[in-house]
Amino acid sequence: MPIEAVQMLLSDDVASRNQGYKQIFEERAKLISQLTALISDPENHVRRPASVQTAMWILARLRAPEGVNVLVTYIGFPLVRHPEAPEHPRLVTGGMFNKTIGQLLPAVPALIRIGEPCVEQVVNKLATADSVLEIKACQTVLKELSCRRSVRAKLEKAIKGAHPRKRAQLEKALKMLAEQPNAREGIGASAKKTE
Repeated sequence: MPIEAVQMLLSDDVASRNQGYKQIFEERAKLISQLTALISDPENHVRRPASVQTAMWILARLRAPEGVNVLVTYIGFPLVRHPEAPEHPRLVTGGMFNKTIGQLLPAVPALIRIGEPCVEQVVNKLATADSVLEIKACQTVLKELSCRRSVRAKLEKAIKGAHPRKRAQLEKALKMLAEQPNAREGIGASAKKTE
């Protein structure tokens, strides 16, 4: 973000302040676009998985709803291979044992942090996912966001329109919400850890 734009906010001139405001949001939009392009590039999934992971974390810190689509698309990264990647990415740094799904898949805590804007796309991904890891990732996000009424409503709507083969995974997620103790208390501990 250019320092000049921030300096423009200090102006007594309304037009200058408005221009500074506009520039700041234009720069934010450009940054988010560059981050989503970095995440979408199959070469980065293979050769630079740490960069993809960092880009996902930045989208989370920005709480950027514009990043939801790419985060949901690659919710299984790095354990689920990019469909256009020539090979699998290198293993997760630090190994995989004794880690939660949110520690293994960086899109999970990113989506939890973004919150409400991701619910519909996560439900849609859950309704179409074939990968066990992606299904578990979607269920984890929805479970952590279960205090929001829209989660249950969108799951119930998706169940009605789901293919019978996929209905079971949506019903399982809905059942998990009913069993979730934090459904009335707010977002669970894993979302708090990402702050």
